[in-house]
Amino acid sequence: MNTAERNALIDVVRELREMRDELAELRSEITAKSEQPIDRAHARLLAELHRSSKGLQFCSVDVVTNVEIVMGESFDNRLRNAIVDAIGDISARKLGCWLSSHEGKSFNGIRLVRLGSGRDAVHWKTEAVRVLTNSHTQTK
Repeated sequence: MNTAERNALIDVVRELREMRDELAELRSEITAKSEQPIDRAHARLLAELHRSSKGLQFCSVDVVTNVEIVMGESFDNRLRNAIVDAIGDISARKLGCWLSSHEGKSFNGIRLVRLGSGRDAVHWKTEAVRVLTNSHTQTK
């Protein structure tokens, strides 16, 4: 191997090391973003939606109707309190925006899935996910 070939090989190795370092930085950024602290109010709301919907599809209007106060009583106080804590108000529009902004996200083993849109509403479902030991999620 002559000097020019050796220098070219050294340059390639140097470039590969730089690429490896950039990849490591990207991996750490992705890991940091995926491991951000879970907002407890949002995790609680998703858990209550999962509990109350029992695996069936729902839309924001259905949920708000279920927690409206009738004669001083809510049909589902736990869900009502979780909505108030997470979005501040009992509003189908605000809840719909919250659902849209959390589409596909998982909190404490529950993922929010968008099923599609009907004439007047977007339909949602929650599903349980299994958290693997290496921080990846997989559907049960």
